Amino acid sequence: MRPPLSWPLLAMLGALSAGAAQAPLNLPIRGADVSTLAELERLGVHYQDGTRQGDLLTLMRERGLNLVRLRLWVDPYSAKGEPFGGGSNDLERVIALAQRSRALNLPWLLDVHYSDFWADPGKQHTPRAWLGKSDADLAAVLHDYSATVMRRLREAGVPPQMVQVGNELNNGMLWPQGRLHRRKEAEFDRLAFLLKAAIAGIRSGSKGGIRPRLMLHLAEGGDEAQCLRWFKAMQARDVPFDLVGLSFYPYWHGSLGDLSRTMNSLATQIRRPLLVVETAYGHDTVNQDGVRNAFGEQEAGRGGFAATPEGQLAFLDALRAAIAEVPDRLGLGFVYWEPGWIRVPGDSWASHAGMAFLGIDEPLGNGWENQALFDREGRGLPALAAFARTR
Repeated sequence: MRPPLSWPLLAMLGALSAGAAQAPLNLPIRGADVSTLAELERLGVHYQDGTRQGDLLTLMRERGLNLVRLRLWVDPYSAKGEPFGGGSNDLERVIALAQRSRALNLPWLLDVHYSDFWADPGKQHTPRAWLGKSDADLAAVLHDYSATVMRRLREAGVPPQMVQVGNELNNGMLWPQGRLHRRKEAEFDRLAFLLKAAIAGIRSGSKGGIRPRLMLHLAEGGDEAQCLRWFKAMQARDVPFDLVGLSFYPYWHGSLGDLSRTMNSLATQIRRPLLVVETAYGHDTVNQDGVRNAFGEQEAGRGGFAATPEGQLAFLDALRAAIAEVPDRLGLGFVYWEPGWIRVPGDSWASHAGMAFLGIDEPLGNGWENQALFDREGRGLPALAAFARTR
């Protein structure tokens, strides 16, 4: 049984929520990003845990899932109305998945990309409808969009318990205006200006309901110096946020020791609860289609754990242990990225229209199927056990 939260964490969470109603956090967090689920189900995916077949969310909730993460793109469709793929997560699709989560009493985290398609350190495309605006006008659009999203979610009866303000913002957002290109002070000023506009909109749209906890999110969770500089820059500019979010994939972002150093430094210097909000590991290195898998032989060599079902569980167990050791119990838990994204005929991380938007031409397919927590026939893998473990 996990010991009670320490007083420093309880006091901090209470201070952050002062003056507004907030749903309690289920701790330790054992979350999953399931943003592609509806698209996979439409294409005929089936899941099974042991001898029981069922809905992915239900099966994982029975294993200990206590938070759902859903990404939101502004307009993931071409001018002809063709979906971009990868879930094509517009607001209506997000609402539908959030309603399913609510029906299972699962709190959820809204991951707002502030882009029409994938946003990460290598690409932060400004939504097409927002291009060409001045900094002030872009901030106004950002505020109004954020407020509208939150009002729509509240009206649909699914206000999120957490909101992630942007996705993997190491190099900024809404390029070129919000880009951190050379890490100049003026660039941090502009990014902070945009983040404040988005946060003000989220708060405005949340009035009358619960106040979501606000998260700022970086990739490269093993890079202590980069993460510290970024969060210190946001604090110095009075950007309000409640939670630190990190992506950590050990084959890209360093060792678990690197992650521990980052988390420990953030806990002692930034003084915010933190969540490993994206993570995953491969259960083999087999590729079933023409798309190169994100996890292959090279990644398995760098990852530090065997590329087997048992190795996948061993990674999550080691990650849990590292998070549990964060000072003052500021480590909240982890969110597994797309545990159900197995290969289904017709599915792709991006459609032809989505690839055209990104300016690339690659085969259609899924580069993630060997990092799911279900095998290619949809049967649950041993790593699902990590969700039930509280330490």
